[in-house]
Amino acid sequence: MTEHFLGGFYLVARAERRPYMDSHLVPGVLWTPDEAICGIRPDCDPLNEDWPACSPADRETCERLGIDETSYRDWVRTAVARKHLAPWNVLLDIGAARDFADRFPSPREHVKLLAIAIPETFVKLFDAAVPRTGCGVDVMVAQRTPLPVGGEPLGYDVLGYEGGSFHSFLVNGLEREYATQLAIRLNRHGKIEGLEAATRAAELTRDPSTGAEPVDWLPWLLVEYPAREAPAHKHRCPCCAFLTMPEETPGSLEICICPAHPTLRDASARRRS
Repeated sequence: MTEHFLGGFYLVARAERRPYMDSHLVPGVLWTPDEAICGIRPDCDPLNEDWPACSPADRETCERLGIDETSYRDWVRTAVARKHLAPWNVLLDIGAARDFADRFPSPREHVKLLAIAIPETFVKLFDAAVPRTGCGVDVMVAQRTPLPVGGEPLGYDVLGYEGGSFHSFLVNGLEREYATQLAIRLNRHGKIEGLEAATRAAELTRDPSTGAEPVDWLPWLLVEYPAREAPAHKHRCPCCAFLTMPEETPGSLEICICPAHPTLRDASARRRS
């Protein structure tokens, strides 16, 4: 079995199938890290001169979802400072992703926690094509981190990486070409089953005749994790209520992202004193 390396975590908001997509080939509900299709949480604009302060898009998101803007802004600033959040809206730690989902729940939209992972066979191609810019995905791929255990694979999304964010084949309506030219049909998640089929789909997507963006289209595995699940022994910072996790918990947030309490151990020591 091909090994896959983590490209980051995304909190992805549910999206409905677009009118231009084939209703016979694409499911009615979609989940993809392409922001042209699905909303991504937190929704920050790294090009804003005040990054990581709230942009107009952030403020609109807070108002629409009923989230306190000050708390949201503080969370984003702290997560960026602690290197748990990087452009474009890539969460670098599953614990940080769950902390955001736990701290800012919204009954107004359904959000899933998705990890993206690149097959080992495509890592060198990605490294050669993508300049190191400090964006979350290239930072994560460079670390060659395996996927955390406990996730449910949804299938492969053919994604084009550009400037720190992704285009999905779905935004170009290529499900028809996949079906007619390659005999590939999407599964119930709107993804492609199997790396071999996804590789053929990526090759077709790179063909200029498809009209897809001229970027590096590769197959990425999408894996779903429980968005608001935490280990049994979770703790909260006594000062700010940020989630902290025991350091021995695999794949968890190893430090409290409250700037006043750099580690759980330090916070515990202060309480004892």
